[in-house]
Amino acid sequence: MESDKHYLRRPAQRLLEGGFRDRPEDAVLDYSIGLEILLLAGLNDELSYRFALRGATVLSWETGHKKPFFDNLKNFYKLRSSIVHGSAEIKFPEHEDDRPLGDDYLRKIWWWFFNNGFSKAIEGTKKNR
Repeated sequence: MESDKHYLRRPAQRLLEGGFRDRPEDAVLDYSIGLEILLLAGLNDELSYRFALRGATVLSWETGHKKPFFDNLKNFYKLRSSIVHGSAEIKFPEHEDDRPLGDDYLRKIWWWFFNNGFSKAIEGTKKNR
């Protein structure tokens, strides 16, 4: 983990930086970048779907209840895209729950990767398609 190239380092940095942001939009972007690093490595298409699927697979690892996580992550990715592409005006506090959701999900997914590793998440996603 001390190496700058370790795959968990940048997501951890984004988690910390997101917590210090004044603007909620900036925090959402930090959390989404951290999640993208973990969930979209090596992918070029179907990013929103795979972001939600892989994240839901990790978050539901013990319970098996993927649907709420999938829906939340799909909406979070949509919000991220709206912020990045400026296609919609993001109104806070309408999205006030998105900042803590991003923090919570990045924290839990990062911890899961820390304990289980990258390849186990990818295997779980392939099995649950």
